[in-house]
Amino acid sequence: MKHKALFFLLILFCIQVKASSLFCENFTQFAEASNGSQSVSILLTSDWSSMSISCSHNQLASEKQFCSWLVENSSKENMKLNVASLENCLKGTADPISSFQYDDIVANYSVSEVPNMANDIEITVSYSYGNNISKPYLKLVVSRFND
Repeated sequence: MKHKALFFLLILFCIQVKASSLFCENFTQFAEASNGSQSVSILLTSDWSSMSISCSHNQLASEKQFCSWLVENSSKENMKLNVASLENCLKGTADPISSFQYDDIVANYSVSEVPNMANDIEITVSYSYGNNISKPYLKLVVSRFND
C-alpha cells in the first residue's frame, strides 16, 4: 500500500513539474516582450461564486497572448497553484506545493535576476488568496531597467 501511495505522489509531482514548465515558458515569453519604454502587465482574477477566471491587460500583443493562455490553463479553484507556478519560475526550481493551508495570503514584492531571463528585467508581483478571499488575484508587472 505504501508503494502505491508513493507512486501516486510521484505522478502528481511529475504533473506539477510539467505544468510549471509550461507556465514558465509562457511567462518568459510574456516577460521578455517588455522593453525600456513599455512595461507589460496582467491581472488574473478568479471568482469562486461563478467558478470562473478572468485576465485583464493593457491590449499589448504579449499581454493578450499570456492572458489567453492563463485563462485556458490556470487553476480556477485555487490561486495558490498559479502563484506556486509563478514562484517556481522566479526561483528556477520546481518545489512541491505544500498542502499546508493558510486563511489569507497577501503579498507584494519585486524580483530581478530571474533564471533564464534577461538581466535587466524586474518583475513586480502582487497576489491575494485564501479561504476568506472571495476574488483571489495574481498581478504581474514586468519592466526593464538600465544598469
